Amino acid sequence: MNPTEYTLLEKLPLGPANELVQTVTTATYIPGLFRLIIGIAGVLAVVRIIFGGIKYMSTDAFSGKNEAKGVIENALWGLLLAMAAWLIVYTINPGLVNFNLNIPVQEIATSTLGGGGGVGTGCQGNCPFSYVNSSGVTVRYRNCSSCSNANSFGLSIKNQIVNGTQAQMNTDLGNKLKAMRDTSGNPSFQVTETWPPTVNHASQAQYDGTSVDVSLLNPTASSIATFANNAKAKGLRVEYEVATEVKRQAYISAGLPFGVTIIVVPYISGEHFSVYMN
Repeated sequence: MNPTEYTLLEKLPLGPANELVQTVTTATYIPGLFRLIIGIAGVLAVVRIIFGGIKYMSTDAFSGKNEAKGVIENALWGLLLAMAAWLIVYTINPGLVNFNLNIPVQEIATSTLGGGGGVGTGCQGNCPFSYVNSSGVTVRYRNCSSCSNANSFGLSIKNQIVNGTQAQMNTDLGNKLKAMRDTSGNPSFQVTETWPPTVNHASQAQYDGTSVDVSLLNPTASSIATFANNAKAKGLRVEYEVATEVKRQAYISAGLPFGVTIIVVPYISGEHFSVYMN
């Protein structure tokens, strides 16, 4: 099985010949990072030695020459200490520095897969209702107390019927989303996940109708910020979910405010808001 790969935000000289790389595994990242640190320590030691030499030659005072000698000695000791730490451990037992860092790709249990690629922990605790979705995955859920027909709020609902059941959501949540829809300047949106859930989620609020997923029809940094601020004003808590760190950084670079929570969820089928009662 191939080792798990990680994509760095910036290229670093971690390759076998210190070439710049951006995709690494633990087996290449940790040894490469160690070589990089030793290299930086060597460069800094040389800089300090040069600084001490210049200081030694540029002063006639006895105290100044002693101070310059101290700078050179400290630089040499620091470099020797960094190298000796590795050499001592390697001399005692080479196996102590030869870790098996090839971490295999982590398998995801198929029982947690939702139709559309979503991955979640599933309903926890007392979950008396269940059905098998279109992907052959069992979705369990709880009773939707204090819920109303999702269509009664005049919202755009993606899935009108789920497992033969009319889509529903918490009444207070639906009224607040309706108020947001009617707020001047609020971006257009569609409710893409209601109750019953169509896939297994990580959030337990998805299983009793107190949380829904909302997709903006034209997602931009500005529209995401507007929706998040309007939701906060209505007493709702929102998280914007994207599939990659690259997408998250793109929104931040485009001006998404720091106060807007944006998280990376690799297995979602499309970016969206998760909207919670609090």
